[in-house]
Amino acid sequence: MDDIAAETEKNCKSARREYSFASKYCSFHRPDVYPIFDSRNEKVLRYYRKDISISPFTLRKSYKDYVKIINKYREIFGLECFSYKEIDRFNWLFCNLKNEETK
Repeated sequence: MDDIAAETEKNCKSARREYSFASKYCSFHRPDVYPIFDSRNEKVLRYYRKDISISPFTLRKSYKDYVKIINKYREIFGLECFSYKEIDRFNWLFCNLKNEETK
């Protein structure tokens, strides 16, 4: 996962690690192991930041840290019975609903 993110970062001449693409690629092949990291998931986790109470709350620092945070989110809200894909879909809907509320 980190190798893919690093290679994407290099090829795109990006100043940050490209976890979004790499996590989507890995999740496509192993959805049970690799949760998707993208801006919507990041927004939801930041929204529930105090409930998750992980400090420091650094989602973009490393993918391993992100996985720990998303697992903590699943645990705190009793979502262990939902797959990473199902949680990703919920977070996508949640963000879209929040965006509609602010219009």
